[in-house]
Order: sequence, then C-alpha cells, then structure tokens
Amino acid sequence: MIKSASSEILKDLFGVDGQSVAVVGAATGFGRAATMLLASLGAQVVAVADDAQKLNAVVSAAQEAGGNVCAIHTDVTSESAVASAFAKIRERNGRLDALINAHTFLGRATLPDASVSHWQQHFDQNALPVFLACREAIKLMLAAGKPGGSLM
Repeated sequence: MIKSASSEILKDLFGVDGQSVAVVGAATGFGRAATMLLASLGAQVVAVADDAQKLNAVVSAAQEAGGNVCAIHTDVTSESAVASAFAKIRERNGRLDALINAHTFLGRATLPDASVSHWQQHFDQNALPVFLACREAIKLMLAAGKPGGSLM
C-alpha cells in the first residue's frame, strides 16, 4: 500500500500511531481511503457505516494489511443508533482521539427541479450524521478527561 520510507514520513506527519479514530462513512470513497490510510499508520480505527457489505469489505482489507480496525454497522441518521455506536467505541478503545465524518448521500436533481422534500432528504442524510457524530465524539472525548481532539 505505502512504501516503508513514505509510511514512516506519514506516521511522523500525522502522528496517529496508537490513536483511537472513528471514521463515519467508512464504506466508500474518502471514508474508505481514510480508514485504509489510518489503519496503515497504526491508528485504532473504528469504521462506521450504514452499508454492511461494503463496510465489511473495507474492514477485511484493512485487517489483511495488518491494520487494527473494527466495523460498526449502524444507521448514521438515527440519534439512538449513533449514540450506541459511540458507546461501542468507548468499550473497544476506551477513548476517542479523532473523528472523520465522511458519510455522504448523493441524490440527483437540478436546483430548479428540486423539491423541498428532496432538499430535506439531502439535509437529513448529509448534515444530520455530522451533527450526531460530532456530538457523541465530543461527549466521549470529554468523558475521558481529554481537553480536546480532532473533528473532521
């Protein structure tokens, strides 16, 4: 995946070795890439997504490459499901150092043709998961006595 000299430079640059990182939207795209990269750099990655099949494929690939990764399949638009996912992160890693929000929903419509319900669906699928994940991540960071962390 990454040549060893480059890997050492990235490890120094990102400093995630041993860090607890949650990636919401880990099943595809940027979230998949972030999961793979962070795992290769030594982070304890918790991959969270709503597509179980794709999520399991990402986690298997990261684990086969030697990464410390686990999967949490959940509905990222559900307040209780996201809270439960972050409780599992606390159980597994004891803390959270960083959160990467990578979940996206892409529905197709041009603005002149878009309805309010279409806009609401985009908001519920894209903005709500970020809010829910950030809120739970901050609670977890503060509960561990951590004065801060990284939210992306």
